[in-house]
Amino acid sequence: MMNTDILITIGSRAFFEGMEGFHPKDTDLLILQAKPSGYRYVKQIHMSGRCIYYWRLMAGVEYIDYALQKGPAMQVGKFLVPEFTRVVGISVSDLQRLHPLIDRLDRAHHYEQVIFESYIANGSFSLSTGQRCAAFAEYKKFRP
Repeated sequence: MMNTDILITIGSRAFFEGMEGFHPKDTDLLILQAKPSGYRYVKQIHMSGRCIYYWRLMAGVEYIDYALQKGPAMQVGKFLVPEFTRVVGISVSDLQRLHPLIDRLDRAHHYEQVIFESYIANGSFSLSTGQRCAAFAEYKKFRP
């Protein structure tokens, strides 16, 4: 297991950065730590314009089990970031286990369902231009 922290941009920036009309309210960062200090699984820090999520570095299936047991549904978005899935070893077939969380997403995170369904349909953690645009259109419905 690695001894260094792994920093990954998550949230809407991971999907829509660079798209015309994208104006996020904050920056979400995920820091995976092989040797966490001060927490067991997850620690969150919210500051003005920045949300930092610290997660203990685990195998991908452990993250899925934890998410299904603890929620909240919106954390499914972390599992949709290709860099995260690559680092922790989550496959598209593993991702399908998160369907119960997808069904509980609030309206502001419904764009994650569009991305989730696209990945399942594609069999990979990639979006076509049309799929990305559809997810962004869903995002903009609930984020002025």
